[in-house]
Amino acid sequence: MEILQQTALSLFLILSTIFDKYGDKIGTDANLSPSNNDQRIDFFDRKFNSGCKISNKTVSNKTIVTDGNANYTLTHLPMFLDFELNSTSFELGVNGLQSIATALMAIVDVNFGYNEIIPEISKCHSDKNTNLRFTTEFVDTTLNRPFEAACKLFKLLNRRGKSAECTEGNVVETVPSGIIGAPRSSLTESLAILGGASDLVTISHASSSAEFSHENEYPLFGRTIPSVEVDATMVVSFFKEELNATHLGVLYVNDPYGISYANSIRKAAGNVNITVVQIALLKNASRQDATSSLM
Repeated sequence: MEILQQTALSLFLILSTIFDKYGDKIGTDANLSPSNNDQRIDFFDRKFNSGCKISNKTVSNKTIVTDGNANYTLTHLPMFLDFELNSTSFELGVNGLQSIATALMAIVDVNFGYNEIIPEISKCHSDKNTNLRFTTEFVDTTLNRPFEAACKLFKLLNRRGKSAECTEGNVVETVPSGIIGAPRSSLTESLAILGGASDLVTISHASSSAEFSHENEYPLFGRTIPSVEVDATMVVSFFKEELNATHLGVLYVNDPYGISYANSIRKAAGNVNITVVQIALLKNASRQDATSSLM
């Protein structure tokens, strides 16, 4: 694996760890812009757009730009996040705003070497010949539709070989060097498959389906949280050791995460001789549907 790819992979892990641990500490009114105008949050996004206007080259997974006497290698990391958009007003939800703010904070920390949260972040600046920096764009996954998420990623990948689309301001449209997200396993499944087929690493901070542990099927997927199998083992342990249970019922949503969780419960329960009955629900099942399924 090339140095550029290794560095990008390290960044994915750093970004996802920050997102996972510090997301709830960032307010929606956070001031993310550094005081130095040359270190504003969108500095490298604007630098990309000004640079591609001059070069007029086709887009690739890395772009070289110049600032004074320094050359920077820019790589692009689209982030698939849940904006929690209101279907009527189209306003961002609080968690959506915090997710975006956390991701932007991580980008700033990496690009400018701020290592207060993660000391190792300064290592991203150790190679002065490469001067690797990152741009990003956000893709909304509020509707939780795997096919739609895959179509959005395909649209990003389809930029390859085309002339660079330079935009005004800080909106960067170039080829991804990797994928961050998505929060839900049902979405991450399609992203990891399509991304892997395109030789892109996908890192998630929240997708815990046990299926993603199969390296042969998801060779370029990684995550910063444990598999759901760990949760299942602890749940079964509680029922066995604290409640002395001999039978369990599992009510789950019929999607990749729900199926993985139910199967992990059944596997863990089988190891301690607990009988399990599983009941699957449709993705959009109501509370009444769930109650009725137990009758």
